[in-house]
Amino acid sequence: MIQSTILPTQCWCGIQFAIPEELKRRHDEDGYAIYCPLGHSCVRKESEAQKLRKELDGTKLALSTSELEKAYYRRKLERCEKKKTHKKK
Repeated sequence: MIQSTILPTQCWCGIQFAIPEELKRRHDEDGYAIYCPLGHSCVRKESEAQKLRKELDGTKLALSTSELEKAYYRRKLERCEKKKTHKKK
């Protein structure tokens, strides 16, 4: 028989109830949905994993934007250098 620790928790509506430790961990870490006995969704603001994913996505977007800007200015510089070379001839 598998034994699981039962943890007390409370919904935003004030109802207190108990859930298995594994379910509580999944709820806290991944935002896994749990419901109180009255059917209310017990919502966490944002899990740590979700916060880190958002931060990573933002960093990737900023890096991508920087790379695009870098490529834009590199092409612009190349065009200016070509114009400069053509004027010298």
